[in-house]
Amino acid sequence: MMQAEVETDEAGCQASNRAHRRSWNVVGASVRGEAHALDGTECQDAFAHRLEDALVVVCVCDGAGSARYAREGALTASSALAAHVAASASRCESTLTEHVHEACVAARESLVARAVELDCELADLACTVVGAVARDGALLVWQIGDGGVVAQTEAGAIALLSAPAGGEYANETYFLTSASWEKHLRVSEHVGIRTFAAFSDGCEAASLVAGPPLAPFEDFWRAVFDFLDTVQGSAQDDDEIRALLDGKRVRATSKDDKTLVLVTGRRLLPEP
Repeated sequence: MMQAEVETDEAGCQASNRAHRRSWNVVGASVRGEAHALDGTECQDAFAHRLEDALVVVCVCDGAGSARYAREGALTASSALAAHVAASASRCESTLTEHVHEACVAARESLVARAVELDCELADLACTVVGAVARDGALLVWQIGDGGVVAQTEAGAIALLSAPAGGEYANETYFLTSASWEKHLRVSEHVGIRTFAAFSDGCEAASLVAGPPLAPFEDFWRAVFDFLDTVQGSAQDDDEIRALLDGKRVRATSKDDKTLVLVTGRRLLPEP
């Protein structure tokens, strides 16, 4: 299995480090939001991905702004989830949905262990989860909290596969660290997907159109997926995503951290 590296700079911002394999292309980046830049806080988003010829796994986590170790929680959870789903899904011993549930349990155990190391409460590592695994022509998406997944279908349509979910009050959402995480875990399976993107809540205002129903902002996503068609696996690919997220237009929509990870590959579609 190929563990694709994710580079992190001094502000805690990430890049996918040119994750490329014959079957897949993965490009992505995290940028620190204006609010965190002003107060000197590092980026609290994190993402991880794993690649094989037969499958690809992507996970984006957003540390809760109120959590003491938000960044640590997002890093720990995204890495644990991606690694566990990739390892178990590659064995094909159960359904993808079962792999995801098992991975969430394992990620929570990793967070509990990290909380012991940091001498803090589990809630101090609170984070949301957006994940996707593609295998055998099927794409399984899972989510706890906000952020989302948007895809381009084989027919060229732009579809919102998983939407942000919040709580009863404004700016309230759900976390993997919550005792009720299973209640808020949403899983869906899709076929006929050509490309897809996972993103954190900082991208929502720029990429989604408020409903009801909530819908993808077509102009934004067509430009993003058109770019993905040109990806060659170079360092400039991640730079382009970073420039988009750090640009004036997207920054004007939210002061929060922003993460966007894009995936395309011949194995997203069933073999002819």
